[in-house]
Amino acid sequence: MRVEKIIVDNEIADQELVTLVLERFPAAETHYVSNITQWFDLQEFPIESIGDNKKTLVLTQQKGAWLKPCPGTKNYLCCKYQILNVVNNCHMDCSYCILQGYFDAPVLIAYINIEELFEELTQKFRSLRGRVMRIGTGELTDSLTVDRIYNLSQKLIPFFRRFKDKFFEIKTKEVEIDHLLELDPGTNIFTSWSMNAQHVIEKEEHGAPTLAERINAAQMCQIRGYRIGLHFDPLIRFPEW
Repeated sequence: MRVEKIIVDNEIADQELVTLVLERFPAAETHYVSNITQWFDLQEFPIESIGDNKKTLVLTQQKGAWLKPCPGTKNYLCCKYQILNVVNNCHMDCSYCILQGYFDAPVLIAYINIEELFEELTQKFRSLRGRVMRIGTGELTDSLTVDRIYNLSQKLIPFFRRFKDKFFEIKTKEVEIDHLLELDPGTNIFTSWSMNAQHVIEKEEHGAPTLAERINAAQMCQIRGYRIGLHFDPLIRFPEW
């Protein structure tokens, strides 16, 4: 992931995670803004520049609920997946990705006030004790985009191990998993990969690791004790598919 510009919301500028992110991208051009909503309103994001816009990282705060139910699709049976909204957008450029059109601003947005995230989850899980839930960070982003920014999974995995009836999924196309192999996954942590044929990866999944690299990463996590998920979506037909 390349970050060339960082926009910092002044309301969270003094948080330790902001300093950590700035240290990780020392060459990035940094701007502080007092009104993050106004900053978005003033921006123009031409469709042909989506890839370049993804080199901009916005650090701000989550003012709404961190955990929300997946909206599902009309007329389909919903699996009741729960979305943990910690980052918006993804650094890769898969041609078919719904996120390309879902977000008004094709920049990476990371929510920094994660102490409030753990407070919200703790209260919710205690009130829903005994209720099985599937929760993941990979619906509005690639889960390991989050980790590239501030190692959030290294905090989330030990937290979720305390709640055995809450299953946590890290869904990704990425293969940099060394930090995950250092952790005890317990029995309720999944590492999942979006899979596709290598032909499709080369033609449509720009900036994404190869199929062989993903399989290898999944195998390494399985050996470490993680439960594994494989997502075959979308299925794309091509000659000799």
